[in-house]
This record gives sequence, structure tokens and C-alpha cells, in this order.
Amino acid sequence: ERINGSFFTDLSKESPNGKIIQKIDLADGRIIEISAELGTDRIILFNFVDVTKREKTNAEALFHMGQRDSLTGLPNRFLLKSHLKKILGKSKVEGQPFALILLNVDNFQFINETYGLSTGDLMINNIARKLEAEVSENEFLSHLGGDSFAIIGKYSSNRQDVLDRVSQILKLFNKPSSFIR
Repeated sequence: ERINGSFFTDLSKESPNGKIIQKIDLADGRIIEISAELGTDRIILFNFVDVTKREKTNAEALFHMGQRDSLTGLPNRFLLKSHLKKILGKSKVEGQPFALILLNVDNFQFINETYGLSTGDLMINNIARKLEAEVSENEFLSHLGGDSFAIIGKYSSNRQDVLDRVSQILKLFNKPSSFIR
């Protein structure tokens, strides 16, 4: 297959070993990595590799890492902030009431100090899974970090409805929970 494009460089100035690597974005969306190396007798060796899949996978992973909590996999505080801006805008335009519910684990520092960070991580993941199973499609769950979670929900303007929802969520944690270490 013929690739249209070119690049010019002085290999001796690019790197101490006379090797360069350059990526070229093609019009069809592919990304080609070209490595050029100065061989013996001033022969230049070229290697062309289609790295499209690798580059897109890396970009997707970085995007995911920027929006997801690394411990729980839940949306992080940055994604929460973005969602909150959207829902605030919608609320102003449509008049749809919503609530932001903040949850913190009592005595979490004691658990970490007494049983270790890995046990604390297991506990946070256990809590995340319970909350994830409980939230509806009208709610947005986020792990803010440490022992803090947030839920944004579209609820009626009746304050009692929100308090009832909070009670429902808290009931998830009324019974002792066990998890394997």
C-alpha cells in the first residue's frame, strides 16, 4: 500500500543514537509510526507500523482514567462536576428539581489504621457496589475519593421525598457487611 506523505530530518541531530520515531496521522484516520535509523555505511533503515489501534486504546484509557475513580471505577469528582453543571442548567431551563446527596463513611480512618489500607479499599469497593446496585437511571453516583460518595438525583420538589430517598440509601448499610480479604 502506498502512503502519501513525507518528512525531512537530519538523523544525526535527532537523537544521540541517530534514531527517530515520528507518527503521522493519515487522512483516513490511521496513525502510522515511522522509525528511521542510521545504519552502517550511512544506510537509513525505515520501519513503518500502523499504530492506530494502540494509539486509540491509549487515548481511550487516558480519557477513562480522567473521568473514573481508579479504586471503584465509578465516575470521579471531575465527572460529577460536569454532570452537576449540566443538571443545574437543565434545572434552570426546565424547572426540574434535583438533590445532591453526600455520603461519608463514619470512622473510616479507624478502619484504615486498624485493619490496613487494603481492607479499607475492599470496604470502599463494597460500598460502591451496594450504591451502584441501588441508584436508579435518574440518579448519578460518584466516588469523590477517600470515604466520600455523591448522588445527584432528579426528585420532586417535596423535601420529604428526598429525605425518604436518603433513608432508603442508608438502610443498605444497617446490616453488618462482610467481605473477603
